[in-house]
Amino acid sequence: MSPALRFASLCLVLSACGGGAPANAEDPPSAVASALASDDEAAPLRLAAASGGAARTTASAATDTCQPTAQADFVDTLSWTYRRVEPADCQTLGVATPVFVWPQPVDRNTALPWSFSLRRPGGAVLLTRSSARPRLLLTDIALAPGSYEWQVAYRDRAGRAQTSAWRRFSVASGAIRLPAASAVAAQAAAKAAPRLLPAGATLSSLLRQMSSGEYNIAWAEYGAQADRDARRASALRSAQAAGRPLAPAVSEDAQAMEVLATQALFVGSPAYRELALERLMALVALPPNGETGEARDDQTNRQVLLALAKGYSLLGGSLDATQRRQLVAAAGERLNAILASFATLDGMPYDSHKLAAVPVLTEALLHLAGTPDFPQAQAQLAQTWELAIGTFGSWGGRDGGFGNSNAYAWYNLQWIRMLATARLVAGVDLSAWEPVRRAGAYLMAFTPADTRLRSPFGDDAENSTLYDAYSFDDLRLYAALVRDPAHEWYWRAKASNVRLSSVMSPLHFYLLGLVPLRAGPRAPTATLAAFPDAGLVAMHSSATDPARSSLYFRSSRLGALNHSHADQNSLLLVSGGRDLLISAGHYPYFASPHHLAVTRATRFKNALSFDGGIGQSEPLPAPTQPGAPVFSADSRGALTGWGSSGDWQYAMGDATLAYRGRESDGERWRPLLTRALRGVAYNAKERVAVVLDWAASPVPRRWELNYHALEPFVVNAGVLKASNGGASACLEVLGPATTVATSSGFPIAPENGAADHHHARFSTASATQLAAVTVIREGCRPVPVQASLDPATGRAVLSANGGAALTLVLTPDPLGAAATAARSGTAR
Repeated sequence: MSPALRFASLCLVLSACGGGAPANAEDPPSAVASALASDDEAAPLRLAAASGGAARTTASAATDTCQPTAQADFVDTLSWTYRRVEPADCQTLGVATPVFVWPQPVDRNTALPWSFSLRRPGGAVLLTRSSARPRLLLTDIALAPGSYEWQVAYRDRAGRAQTSAWRRFSVASGAIRLPAASAVAAQAAAKAAPRLLPAGATLSSLLRQMSSGEYNIAWAEYGAQADRDARRASALRSAQAAGRPLAPAVSEDAQAMEVLATQALFVGSPAYRELALERLMALVALPPNGETGEARDDQTNRQVLLALAKGYSLLGGSLDATQRRQLVAAAGERLNAILASFATLDGMPYDSHKLAAVPVLTEALLHLAGTPDFPQAQAQLAQTWELAIGTFGSWGGRDGGFGNSNAYAWYNLQWIRMLATARLVAGVDLSAWEPVRRAGAYLMAFTPADTRLRSPFGDDAENSTLYDAYSFDDLRLYAALVRDPAHEWYWRAKASNVRLSSVMSPLHFYLLGLVPLRAGPRAPTATLAAFPDAGLVAMHSSATDPARSSLYFRSSRLGALNHSHADQNSLLLVSGGRDLLISAGHYPYFASPHHLAVTRATRFKNALSFDGGIGQSEPLPAPTQPGAPVFSADSRGALTGWGSSGDWQYAMGDATLAYRGRESDGERWRPLLTRALRGVAYNAKERVAVVLDWAASPVPRRWELNYHALEPFVVNAGVLKASNGGASACLEVLGPATTVATSSGFPIAPENGAADHHHARFSTASATQLAAVTVIREGCRPVPVQASLDPATGRAVLSANGGAALTLVLTPDPLGAAATAARSGTAR
């Protein structure tokens, strides 16, 4: 390994390092220069733990008591729709080479770089950096365990210096190090062809493994698919001749090209190679500025680019001079268009299309870096790799969660293929990085293995086929990379996945050349899973039973942005493997009239509304009726607590900031409530859930507790019964006094003709405060439940069937309270 590929630990406790001056990127001290270590071994870029001697310390006790604080600086007063901050105030990191991200104000003079500073708490500045972008990967050094503070500054267009407050974080003992982008690009550029073939493996050795082990059926299907593709004409040629849309044909020809080329590589078939070339050149011939170009269809453009990159990697030696020139020109134009589009991520860090494109472009450049026809690809890979690491976890932070629709978490699994390609091409193993390692735990918590349940929260919640669609391929690939026994169990939970006769990514076959190959499967045991960065909690009766019961809860910093809904502090209930309390509404297409006014609206969630359905992220500052929720992260929630005690599991959230209406200037927000706190608790032993609502308003409100189901509700003496097949639950509001009404259908019908959902609403008399306790009994069993909620303090005490009591205190999010006090709205 070259000196650039491995860095020794750099001690930043300067007194221990023997230095007294700040380390500066523009003029590095000898301590930085001497941190480079030489090693001639060709080892993979694994995430090593940061080593250290006596000078290193564990995170300080002060960090353990650190309380996040909202600052009156440009970082915290910008709209949260445009605000992403990593590390968050008081966050503890598992990496010694942190990723720093901050928002981009609109008044910044972008011709001048950002200034970044790092120090020990209250001490002298240890190092500074300059950055053209509002993010920084500190991969050239490793921070010692302990507490730090960071700050950024910029010049506005009037030349004034604007400086952020110091934000605190700590580095944990045993923290890992991320490799530098330049090192990854150099390693990829040096990889010989076939680029995906692991070092030390041969095609013949892989072929023996593919033909005799667990992948033998998959490899046989790969060959059968190659035969089918060989008999079919190019889908693109057919679509063009018939005047049909090209996007579906792109997918078909891209897969056919890869299947035929991979089969040709392993079995040495010239006929397959020629047919693969035909598909490749059909993709090359698509005008980059046409129907499949970035401007008109960014998703198809990135798909074409990746196919061209794979085709060049697999078939480059078979291209004649004209074909090579055409491919290089087409790929270059498409690639440059994607790269140029990434500039908007500086000001819009939650642009879902751009975020989804980053791993695709990175994967493509891993194929092209270091090749003679793409001399710029190595530098572009370094640039894109840094962006990929800097944006990874945008929808969930470091805990592996995905807060922008569970269905879209599955749709965006392209990052797994990027990581597998990086492992094979550049020797980069990111499996120990927390957002990668924890992603499997999130999927297991919110998508039960081998079931057909609805997807919790966000767009396309009605999709019940996610596990079936992705577990045999992408999930299996993820398990091979991360090598966690629980993830191995997860994809194998559907026994037919091992024997499934379906085409999967060839990355599986190449990974057979890596050792260790797979972990032995071991079923998970945890029944509580919390993802605070994404704002999600899952509570289960069993970690593995497909017929388990589950209570899901969401209160997220992402608010109602993008594929997320106005559903802060909402819950979902699955009972005995059946969807009982659901998120109502359908997803005919993004921003359809039904999607905007129904699917995203608070009153169609199992959540609090008032005065006839008024809820979160309202489009008017003083609404008299519910409107279509604004797409915004300003109308957000926050988890304020979660855990377990005895037979109880619980979660609490603050949605006060979500219940706001947008002012007419489109920037500021007006509070509608002064408090909107909820706690949920689940007792799997007694099959009982309790919902606590503590809310307040400056004016009297008619408070409403909404619930939704796939089948009509039945009301008997004020008790509401929800049913689905053989599963049922009875809901009873213990206080205050309520009336209950049921209905079916939607005010705007779904454009795809999907079935009606059914609704129930408990309503109170008009009051300025609400302290409500709702008990949900699975199976409508007569389990005695004692529950109280103090309307003055938010303190609740719960017990079921004489068991041990659970005490919860509903408390506001300190950052939310500070934001409400500082200003009712935040302009970008």
